[in-house]
Formats: sequence, structure tokens, C-alpha cells
Amino acid sequence: MAELVKTVVGYSDVGTALTYTAATSGGDYIDFGSYNDYPDQRVMIAIRNLDTSHDATITFKAGDGILSAQGDIAVTVAGAATSVVKVIPLTKLDTARIKNLNGTNKGKVMVVSTIATGGTLSNVQIAVICVK
Repeated sequence: MAELVKTVVGYSDVGTALTYTAATSGGDYIDFGSYNDYPDQRVMIAIRNLDTSHDATITFKAGDGILSAQGDIAVTVAGAATSVVKVIPLTKLDTARIKNLNGTNKGKVMVVSTIATGGTLSNVQIAVICVK
């Protein structure tokens, strides 16, 4: 399990290079506990699939917050495509649904990535963008 690296971007910055982390078979996590300066609406998640012929599925696991009963959230990214998911309160990707508030994973969002048979999981890369 690896922490997904965060890139902090100024509100008016243009052309900031993002730091992508390759998905791992044991799952990954985003440490929202360290985002005290970045409300949900200022966090975006970019997912790129460098595998040209296999779709990837990234699942944000349900946490233990007030909306966790709505379950996991799965995002499919086609081969050779990039998708951006914005974290917005009261929408599909809301930390009240996917963030862990208690236990050893407190403050974290657990992310499980898979790729179609024959694909290479490390070709699935995720960047967490925080706008300040």
C-alpha cells in the first residue's frame, strides 16, 4: 500500500507539473488528514491509463463517514486515456462518503486499482492535486 503523492498548485498557477504515483496491487491511499488547508472542493484526482489496450478501474472505497452507506465509487478509465475526478461535497465523490474518520486509516481514502486481464497495473497512475 502506497500513499498517493500530492501536488500543491497555486490558484493562478499555469503549467505546474503533476506528480503521478503508479497504482499498486495492494491498494493505495490519499491522506486527506493532511489537507487541513485544502477543503474538498479544492482537491482533484487525475487518473491516467498508459496501457493502450486495457481499461482500468479505480475504486474509491467507502469510508465510515455519514454518507458511507452509499458504498464504493468506481471510475473506469479507457486505455490510453486520462480522467479527472473533482472532490466536491454533496456529490458522487464526497469525502463524507469515502474518507475514514476512525481507526488506523483515519483521515485516509483507500483506493483500489485494477486493470483488464493482460494489462499492466503500474501503467495506471494517479495524481492528487490540491489548489491553494
